[in-house]
Amino acid sequence: MGANTAGSPERYHHSGIYTCNTGTLHLKYYIDRNSYEEIVLKPGDFWIRPAHTLVSWYAEEDTVFTVLSMRYTANFCEGNMLGKTMSINHLIDKKESDISQKKLVNDKLFQLDAIHMGKNSRMELSSNDNLILCSVEGKCALFYHNRQMIIDSQQCFHTNMADKIVLLSATDTKLLLLKFVNQG
Repeated sequence: MGANTAGSPERYHHSGIYTCNTGTLHLKYYIDRNSYEEIVLKPGDFWIRPAHTLVSWYAEEDTVFTVLSMRYTANFCEGNMLGKTMSINHLIDKKESDISQKKLVNDKLFQLDAIHMGKNSRMELSSNDNLILCSVEGKCALFYHNRQMIIDSQQCFHTNMADKIVLLSATDTKLLLLKFVNQG
């Protein structure tokens, strides 16, 4: 979304997750016709939109954000998350040289986890499912099919039914892991 642009209010029947990648996203969450709550998301922040709500957004600067629309059957692992603004930094436990992982959404079609990798930590992901790995903060090396890549802050990586992925983090790194469950 370019600087000084806006989206008109829309009513969404499903819940959704808004994440801010770069810039600053301003959301207007309408409580009724005449009143709203303004929500401001910065990189690493996310907001879970309740179902049946009217929402608009605008950006004063160039902003990249993601909206993940949920189904009625989506299971938020913590019920108190709905309608709240949160930060990946505050959501998961941070321990030096350690890995923390917290499941945010567990659905029949996908799972969403927040991950913290401490300095000099190593993590393996094994899956026959499609994965999207997004760095919210920090940087890590990714080894996949005999290739090495660096995922820097605000970058994403998509796999197609990977056998094994190895992540090495030289710094504190916060990641979002979106796993699409293989239905076939």
